[in-house]
Amino acid sequence: MLSSKILGEVLLNYALTIKEVNGGSISIPNVKLTGEIKKNAIFYDFQIKDAQDKLHYQMTGSIATQGNKMTFALDPSTLLLDYNSWEIPNNNTIVLAADGILATNFELSYLQNAITINSQNQKFNAPLEIGFRNFNIETITKMTSGDTLLAGGVINGQVIVKAKWC
Repeated sequence: MLSSKILGEVLLNYALTIKEVNGGSISIPNVKLTGEIKKNAIFYDFQIKDAQDKLHYQMTGSIATQGNKMTFALDPSTLLLDYNSWEIPNNNTIVLAADGILATNFELSYLQNAITINSQNQKFNAPLEIGFRNFNIETITKMTSGDTLLAGGVINGQVIVKAKWC
């Protein structure tokens, strides 16, 4: 649907369905990306279903622009990784701008497992703290591996990324 009025109305609804992505040891069945584009924002729903058509992974969220900034946020009500509902704070954002990256409250968690991405000092271009707590690698690798496990194990630790982003 293409709207003649831009402000607040949907400019474009989109839907992409791929029966299977297959290459070597990577196999991803039933990939679906749907959403809409409104003025300055893309809203998306990304899903992967298993061979039995059961929802395996889902991420919904938005990518919005304002001035020279692009803000990425996940919807906490629909975050599903490897059949499990994960939590993320409502006010999670990763902002990309000419003066750097600012990550705030980007903390995915399920039971005792977590991945966090936050900027130190909450300033653009500050080092990024990426943390892993009891994170099972299979949570992600099961997305692409079908019956073959590409990688497994548990990650604990923290990485500090210092870079000049502009």
